[in-house]
Amino acid sequence: MSQNTQSGTVDEQQAVEQGKEAATLKTVFGIPVETKWISVERAIKVVTIEDTIFNMCGEGDTVEEAIEDYKLSLQLYFQELIEDEDNLTECKAHHLCYLRKAFEVYNGQADG
Repeated sequence: MSQNTQSGTVDEQQAVEQGKEAATLKTVFGIPVETKWISVERAIKVVTIEDTIFNMCGEGDTVEEAIEDYKLSLQLYFQELIEDEDNLTECKAHHLCYLRKAFEVYNGQADG
């Protein structure tokens, strides 16, 4: 088990120190996302949050900033889907349905 540090876990810090990209998984609005610490010359430069369901991402200097950016991206995508609901492809209609349920469940609750 890894110890938590301010910008990730000890294992993630070790990977960054070795010049590698480190990643962990968690959820945002119940959507599985991957958190990546991208390093340049052994210093963390960018934290990204990505999902494979919607192909959305968020970036920031910290995990918290990246999560907030991801949430904003997802909420903007949701609004676009709602505005164009009558003309959505089947795939985007599924996205809209999924996001409606996710936001309904997680509205007002803390993310895990």
